[in-house]
Amino acid sequence: MSITEAFTKAYNDLNKEQKEAVNTIEGPVMVVAGPGTGKTQVLALRIANILKETDTTADSILCLTFTNSGVRAMRERLHSFIGADAGRVMVSTFHAFSGRIIEENYHVLGFDSQPTMLDDEMSMALYDAVLEGYDWKHIRPREDYTKYISDIKSLLSLCKKENMIPDDLMRDIDDTINRLKNDPENISSRGATKGQLKKEIENKIESLERTREVAKFYELYENEKKNRNVMDYDDELHYAFKIVESSSEARDNLRENYLYVLIDEHQDSSGVQNNLLKAIWQWSDNPNIFAVGDDRQLIYAFGGADISYFEEFKHMFGEARLITLLTNYRSTQIILDTADTLLSSSMASGKLSANAIDTDSKNAPVIYVEASYPRDEILAAAHAIEERHEHDGVSYNQCAILVPKNAQVIEATRILRDIGIPVVGRYSEKLFSSREAMSLICILRIISNSEDSSSIVESLLDPLVGIPQLIVHRYLHDHHGKDISVTQLCSETATLFDADACMTLRAWGEQLASWISLTQHMDVYRSIQMIGSTFLFNNKGERRAIDHATFMHSIEIIRSLLHVVLQAPNECHNDIKKFLAYIDRLSQYGYDAPVARFSSDEGVQIMTLHGAKGSEYDFVWVAHMNEDSLMRGKHRGFSLPDVLSNSYYKKDELSARREAYVAITRAKRFCTISYSQYSYTNKEQIPALILSDLPHDKMIKQSSKDTERMLLKSMPEKYVTSIQSETHVTRDEIISFVKKEFTDTRVSVSLLNNFLACPRKWYFRNFLNVPEPMSESLEMGNIIHTSLERILKMDHKPNVNEYSLIVNEEVARSHYGNDSDKKRIGKSAMSIIIDWVNRRLPEIEFNHSAERNISCAIPEFPLLSLYGKIDLIEYIDDNHVRVTDFKTGKPKMKHNIEKIDDNGRMSDYMRQLTMYSLLLEQNKKAPLIVDESRLEYLEAKKESDMFYTTTITRDNIDKLIDDIKYYEKSIQDGSWIDTPCLVAEYEKSKNEKKDECEYCTLFNILGL
Repeated sequence: MSITEAFTKAYNDLNKEQKEAVNTIEGPVMVVAGPGTGKTQVLALRIANILKETDTTADSILCLTFTNSGVRAMRERLHSFIGADAGRVMVSTFHAFSGRIIEENYHVLGFDSQPTMLDDEMSMALYDAVLEGYDWKHIRPREDYTKYISDIKSLLSLCKKENMIPDDLMRDIDDTINRLKNDPENISSRGATKGQLKKEIENKIESLERTREVAKFYELYENEKKNRNVMDYDDELHYAFKIVESSSEARDNLRENYLYVLIDEHQDSSGVQNNLLKAIWQWSDNPNIFAVGDDRQLIYAFGGADISYFEEFKHMFGEARLITLLTNYRSTQIILDTADTLLSSSMASGKLSANAIDTDSKNAPVIYVEASYPRDEILAAAHAIEERHEHDGVSYNQCAILVPKNAQVIEATRILRDIGIPVVGRYSEKLFSSREAMSLICILRIISNSEDSSSIVESLLDPLVGIPQLIVHRYLHDHHGKDISVTQLCSETATLFDADACMTLRAWGEQLASWISLTQHMDVYRSIQMIGSTFLFNNKGERRAIDHATFMHSIEIIRSLLHVVLQAPNECHNDIKKFLAYIDRLSQYGYDAPVARFSSDEGVQIMTLHGAKGSEYDFVWVAHMNEDSLMRGKHRGFSLPDVLSNSYYKKDELSARREAYVAITRAKRFCTISYSQYSYTNKEQIPALILSDLPHDKMIKQSSKDTERMLLKSMPEKYVTSIQSETHVTRDEIISFVKKEFTDTRVSVSLLNNFLACPRKWYFRNFLNVPEPMSESLEMGNIIHTSLERILKMDHKPNVNEYSLIVNEEVARSHYGNDSDKKRIGKSAMSIIIDWVNRRLPEIEFNHSAERNISCAIPEFPLLSLYGKIDLIEYIDDNHVRVTDFKTGKPKMKHNIEKIDDNGRMSDYMRQLTMYSLLLEQNKKAPLIVDESRLEYLEAKKESDMFYTTTITRDNIDKLIDDIKYYEKSIQDGSWIDTPCLVAEYEKSKNEKKDECEYCTLFNILGL
């Protein structure tokens, strides 16, 4: 083996502590290495030194790291020190190492052949099989049958990392429930529930009962994998551990094969990774095992890492020699001192000291920037990058913007590209989240169904299509957003619009019709090639891409979508509908394809705080450091039993400090930290609380006013708006348009509920009447309501054949889903209808009306017409009635229905019942008094949950009138457009509460 001159030079440049780490090649050694202290150099030189000082062969050395990029970096470094032997050193991720163990020892696990790693399609098919093959009560909700897939995956992954099999999970659930029931502290000691379990404990137990289904899913999932001879990503570590734990032969072979073991970033080890190391080498006599890490840089706790595993290394293989590296060769002392105020090491004494060569910027202070909005932060970062580039000679490649969330990476990338700054993303941009891919997929949906109103409306609103948005909004408002088809677009006449507007709409309809015709005899691959090149590059012969970067990005999107086609099952290659169904399933299961990016010579790096680990840049801007942005974790879909709860990653202050510490210490010369005062929906925000510990007296502070003045002075055209075409519609135009036309829209309770939750949602759903996307839950509700209406209008109680025919006819009319979906919906609907006809129909007053439409005007609102459609009105006598509204889904608790929010407003359901009372009492032709208002839950399991009954009071009516006044005033004065979105209180996403809804996002895309 040849040791290169590069090794000799690098070794001579080491400091005392680094040389100690490189030279101590026997026995267990533990190195605590702060950021920028040369740990990668130490690892590589130590491997070279082992080969230099011993007769060990290169293939007897194992170096474990956590990422593929870490593997590549180590191999490159090794090659410079030991030449060709670098390829013989086993440098591997933990997962790849585990895969090799399984490959050589799969028989230990009872497999007849090596199990196959699941790909996306296989994984979806397996999940489908388990979900469809069992009667689930909780984990397969009708409104979204893949709703809990991400939560289930996370829970199963956590079980694997904690070496917990399905029986263990079920036992943990049982033990936790028993503990909760038998804990005296959980028994109520006062009031009507004295001696009973407290309500919150009952809720916790009920939630754990739902988690039982996950344990059952886990059992069936594992059995199904075994039957199919497959394994998933988490199985690799779990199976490898099971092999070495149970097979002495496997352990002995590994010990003989690898005489020296090095572990990089050991602080990021999970429980199963730590157990794997212990199972192989713990009982070896003084094993030559070396670990390097830093407790302050543990930022993968969500992957199962815990600092206790790193601390355990000190005694895990015998008494380890402890070496601490404190000399930093990356950052200025000012940057290091700033980071040190956030976090000190719990395993090493002393502070990091700077030994950076550059002296020109050693006194550059850390800058603390306040901005009004998140976009302002990124624009300010762009301005600072340009300043550093022009005045300090910092290349774009040496500039980075770091943010807490992936979505913020995508947004920042778009902003920088919009203003012409080159971007090189180390992050993996998600294809199905990209604006261009979403546009192309929308066009494919229209091609597969030329009467798909929802997709056609989506295309009309798409800025990439290029239709002037005020024309689109007027068109949707006047057409009520319904019954829009490609044929209807192509035949649009100037009855509602001027000739130019009609020509524009017809042109898009004709383009869609042309694509429909051309793709009739093309496979999906050629269709995407043709549509993508026409749509993204040309518009009537003109190049659509505005610059080279956008042009290249468009090519990246098209080729990435073509990659998805090639990876799809064969049945999708010649059928657009089947290809779209495949994409939908990918999205539903949480899979996404990365954008296949071209390599770029130069550009700003934009990545998450986590993604920045292991990198360094001359200039780092840490953006969006708001409390909510930094601290918010994912919403968990299931309660965890005790053992798992103790292992589950919870975003806490220490985790946030570690993330911020890692981000700041990526900077070599210049560092800026920023936050915004408001979200895009004007929700007030505060800086992350941990930032209060920064040395503000030694930092340069920039207020939001200073940031605004700087942006207006240096880049006014980019600050006021991103690059916009003549198709853009302004806020003032929208406000004026709404104020002029809103009285044409009848005020229903759904309109009010949408407006109060989010005015942007009201604008699209109620004012423009944009069709709501179909869903199983929505379609189920429609089928049941129309079936009940038909039954209630019959003059006799229907027999089973009659109401079965009704349900089947309504299911057949549905345009939702495939035959399997319709069969499932029909079965569920029939079950509900059978129960209702037999149990409930005989109780209904003979004198009744169903699905009655009522409208009225009241003196307080001379410009408005109030409207409602009441499911069931039962006439107690000529003047008094009982009103019932049918509800599908889970019953709501009484206190939630009667709850008054912080603004003094009723709940949606109470507002609905109040509106019905107001409509009936104010009806000019035949006013009626509502004695009783009811919500009837058609799927309630308990008799006590079947009805919510109340009497609407004058106070309820007054609150409703106040809501209508607020609605009218907000539109008249235009304030609705800036009203914060309350979707965080009204709706929940799959994984976490949102700050804004999809309609706010659409507003932002349109530049409003």
